[in-house]
Amino acid sequence: MSARDLPLLNSRAAIRCSRRTHNDHDPNLDDSHWVEVEATRWTELGIAFEIEVRARLRDVLGAQCLDVTDLHHADAITAATAAMNDGVRVIIGGALPDDIAGGRRGRPDLLISTATRSDGKVGYLPADIKSHRVAKESTRGSAATSPLAQLGSGAPIVTVPGLTPNTGNRLTDLLQLSHYWRMLQACGHESHLGPTAGLIGTDSFAANEPYVLWQQLDEPVFTTYSRSRGTTKRSALERYDHEFEFRSRIAKAAQAQDEPLVRPIIIEECDSCPWHDVCLELVGELEPSQYITSGRLGVREWNALHDRDIRTLQDLATLSISDPRLDDYWSELDVAESKARTRLHDAIVRAQMMVTGEKLRRINGDPIVVPRADVEVDFDIEWDTDGRIYLWGLLITDADGTVADSIVSWDELDDAAEDALAVHAIGRLMHLRDVAHARGQSFAVYHYSHPEVSMVSSLLARGGAGLPSVDEWQTFTDEHFVDLLPIVKRHFIGVKGLGLKHVAPWAGFEWEDEDPSGEQSMVWIDESRHSAEADDRQKSRERLLQYNTDDVRATLAVRRRLAEVS
Repeated sequence: MSARDLPLLNSRAAIRCSRRTHNDHDPNLDDSHWVEVEATRWTELGIAFEIEVRARLRDVLGAQCLDVTDLHHADAITAATAAMNDGVRVIIGGALPDDIAGGRRGRPDLLISTATRSDGKVGYLPADIKSHRVAKESTRGSAATSPLAQLGSGAPIVTVPGLTPNTGNRLTDLLQLSHYWRMLQACGHESHLGPTAGLIGTDSFAANEPYVLWQQLDEPVFTTYSRSRGTTKRSALERYDHEFEFRSRIAKAAQAQDEPLVRPIIIEECDSCPWHDVCLELVGELEPSQYITSGRLGVREWNALHDRDIRTLQDLATLSISDPRLDDYWSELDVAESKARTRLHDAIVRAQMMVTGEKLRRINGDPIVVPRADVEVDFDIEWDTDGRIYLWGLLITDADGTVADSIVSWDELDDAAEDALAVHAIGRLMHLRDVAHARGQSFAVYHYSHPEVSMVSSLLARGGAGLPSVDEWQTFTDEHFVDLLPIVKRHFIGVKGLGLKHVAPWAGFEWEDEDPSGEQSMVWIDESRHSAEADDRQKSRERLLQYNTDDVRATLAVRRRLAEVS
């Protein structure tokens, strides 16, 4: 491949769907084929967090940083290049010079200087701002960090025990940062420290002690599968180089209007891709990947099935795991065979359910055991975009009937306000327990999935006044809480998954709101606090109360239905 002819790809190419790379560079497609994708609430929050971090950096670094975020790309390249030549400590929003030979262009959130190298140039490390947690607590691990105020000052990187990188988004974050490291190498401004990159996440800001978390890009920490080497550990740089080289070839073939190197497959990313309708039209109505939206198979899995003439939903529904066509299927995948077998089995079952119109299917004949009590509370919490619990919903059922009880605050919450609400809500739960026990009655609290335990535990870890300890909460939940989701998972498979919104209709329950979802509730809480019109604020509050009440009523409906079919 001639370097001169390489299309320039940005830092997201290596983490995006490879067919999107083809579409982006196909001269037969233009903006008229796009579907406008609305920004999600999470995207908006990400932008807001980046603005907050940039402002903090300008505040603590003053003249020691240069913010060129508002410049157009070409001007940002000029400004960043001059700043790197001058050794500016921190460059915010600076674009790196296009890497023509490597086919790269990119604009890291931050460029952070290190020591002057032996050749007299100042070296830099890339860093990105991410609106998610980048670290987690660990009893054994440690993490390399730098306070924001010391960035680029030559101060040593501090090793913090009890903290390790968060695995949730680690690979995608580091693939993007690997892109910027390769660009720094190409323009001759890479740091003497070697392949290292930083992340600023929401967790450091939540503690009000913002820091950069440093990670090695050449450390082999990611398990991968290949035909030649089987299971092996590879670094972020190795993964990036492989993924990026492949997409470079895809882009060049598309640009030349050669035979496409990848076929379109419908995956989760499609929902937020502007080429969604283009790919949907190309795959046609029979393509099975567009229907299996829960327990989705990966691109390699769909391609391997396609190569074995399993190309429609009906083909998948009639497939057997023991089909001879699958004898060499497992070796082509990038997941372990045991896991791949489970994934394919579940996809086959879901295909069968779609063909027959089933929503939920019993997968065994084992007895379904849902503990019962004299006093039963169905429990659901709501939290805002800062992760603060503002609504505790209880549905209390005893011999006298069923009563809903909502403990809520519509104000912006800080630690003290959130703690005060929690004191009231947890006190209410424990009072119900105490009254029941005083009457010689049993007591149980039902919820669906883990947040009602885990998020409250995180809140209690702050040690707020009047609140039980984490251990006391754990003892209380171990004794009285019943999570319905693991019970459902043991006995059922859902064609669209086993979330409460999919299972409750099977139990005969429907939400009053037309668009009930956790993401939508984030919009409502913002509107309930910040809408200019009082009527709009009140309507959003009423929707949230109804939504939460419906959630606990749905939980009640599910457990009653489980008891009927047990």
